[in-house]
Amino acid sequence: MRKVAIALLACVAVGTANAADRDPLESKFIVDAGWFLMSTDMRVRVDGTSTGTTGSDVNYDDTFGIGDFDRFRAEASWRIAPRHLLRAMYFQNNRRASRALERDVNFGDETFPIGVTVDARSELTVAQLSYEYAFLRRDSYELAGGIGVHYIDMGLGLDATVAAQGGSASRSLDADAATQAPLPVVCPRGL
Repeated sequence: MRKVAIALLACVAVGTANAADRDPLESKFIVDAGWFLMSTDMRVRVDGTSTGTTGSDVNYDDTFGIGDFDRFRAEASWRIAPRHLLRAMYFQNNRRASRALERDVNFGDETFPIGVTVDARSELTVAQLSYEYAFLRRDSYELAGGIGVHYIDMGLGLDATVAAQGGSASRSLDADAATQAPLPVVCPRGL
């Protein structure tokens, strides 16, 4: 992933040399990449699959102290012909934090007891590929519509070590939840 980010940043550096000449209506290729800040409020519940335990409703950000960081986005477009455009987008948001729990949390098939320090992670990747056609095109603007596919890959995980009764042994708790989803994209665009 880091090699991809470095390659995209190199493309951006080359592209910014010509930024003053960059006209999105006339440019054949455009590449944008960057990191940004954004606030989230993620609430989750992960039910147990083998135990049938109902998961706790958890505000993931507040309960585990996960802040907003490591957000990366890259987008590229290729104007194949004056009215035809291919667009690709990649977004990544990986977050980690550790915090002692203030209440018991049922997550998947594990129960994380009050007071245990939990290492929490949230990993989100979104990729999109679309084709756009400009129905109306003038010298200073265009109106376009497009179709494509949007793919989401999300994973959540909790890890902790719990001391056994009497403090002589300990056991590890580990619970993960993941989902992947391809979704259709219909996108109007004005430029």
